[in-house]
Order: sequence, then structure tokens, then C-alpha cells
Amino acid sequence: PKLISYAHASDDGDDNNEDRDEDEDQDEDGDEGGNEDQDEDDGDNEDNDIDILAPILTSVSISSNNNDHSLAKEGDSVTLNFTANELLTIPIVTIAGHNEVVTYLEDSYTATHVMIRDDAEETIPFTIDFTDLAENAGTKVLVTTDSSSVTY
Repeated sequence: PKLISYAHASDDGDDNNEDRDEDEDQDEDGDEGGNEDQDEDDGDNEDNDIDILAPILTSVSISSNNNDHSLAKEGDSVTLNFTANELLTIPIVTIAGHNEVVTYLEDSYTATHVMIRDDAEETIPFTIDFTDLAENAGTKVLVTTDSSSVTY
């Protein structure tokens, strides 16, 4: 990505532009004053955009490693898989009330909980709290997108 820094003139009229690269001394239209043509578009708007949109989880599913993936017993692993429409900071995930480590691989986030005797015998609840890299918070997720569930 292209990094642009702007220097502001001080009150005494001294422009402190010493940190500019030499190739910035002349722009495309020959202006050697080092002035930024801020209304020109270099075609790379991505660096100028500010992300204000909340991220969205596009896919959320839960399953167990039991022969019946919708059931779990003590010692079974219950895995929550989800994807988002953009990169996230490290999401905070709970499964059956336990905070779990989240891993990211090939555009997918995963968290796993090994069921223990003290876990409640019910449909296993989960939560996903997440933000994008611009620190926009997504809406907490409590349900899957594919109607999957696991009962302990």
C-alpha cells in the first residue's frame, strides 16, 4: 500500500518537508513545489477509504466429533467454524460457557471445546464477539447460519 504523509506549514512560514522522498519533489503535472494535488485520483482509492462498516459473519456452524455430529458426550470435541466478510481481530468465543482459543486458517475461524462432566446437558450454547481490523464491532452471534446444533 502507498503511504502518504502530509506536512503542515508552521506559523513562521517554515515548511518542514525534509522527510519527503526525493521522488515526491515533482508530481505528474510537473509541479515542483511539493504540493499535493488532493483532488486528483491516482486510481488507488483503497488507501484513502476509511472502514466504518461493521463486519458480518457469513457462515457459522457447530458440530461434534461424535458419530452423530449433532450429539456430544463427555470427552467429545465440539467445534465452531465461522467465516467473515473481512479479516477480524482475534474473536472472543465461548462454547458451553467456556472461553476457547480461536484459530484462523484459509479464511476460516475455528474454536473447539472438549466436553467435560460439569457441562450442562442441553443444546450447547456459544457466543462469538468480533471486530474488524478497523475496530468496528460486529453484532454478537449466538446462532448458526445453517441451523446446526449440538446437544450434550
